[in-house]
Amino acid sequence: MSYYDYAVDIKENAWVPWEKLTPELKIPNLAFEELIIPTEESTKYLTVNKTLLNCHMHVINCGDTGTGKTITCEALINTYPALR
Repeated sequence: MSYYDYAVDIKENAWVPWEKLTPELKIPNLAFEELIIPTEESTKYLTVNKTLLNCHMHVINCGDTGTGKTITCEALINTYPALR
């Protein structure tokens, strides 16, 4: 385990494992390609991106094919309607 496996929970004033922050899987009535399955990694990406955007910072998502860059950006756009 390393500190990359934990996030700071401001409300609890403690380090918590990412798995605790990963939302429960709820399957909405969407097309298959629109589904986003919450994992620890997707929670990390979304949290970091949301934090940077809330601080008015620029964000670059980079990585190999299939690492969730496009899915993360689409989830952010759906979270922040002003980005549309």
